[in-house]
Amino acid sequence: MKDKIKYVEQQAKFRKAQTELRENGLENTPTTTKREIMRALEKEMDDHELMIFKRNQPE
Repeated sequence: MKDKIKYVEQQAKFRKAQTELRENGLENTPTTTKREIMRALEKEMDDHELMIFKRNQPE
């Protein structure tokens, strides 16, 4: 079950990164460049989620 949840979360991040590329007019860039941008966007999302998680933890 955890694997499925992780997969769904990964797909959501991927779709969000794709949407950001499209909104910024970068959908026609070379594939390798897109991959690098998407990895950076996904990492940024992970960092943001981790920051939110840490902020919500009791001290």
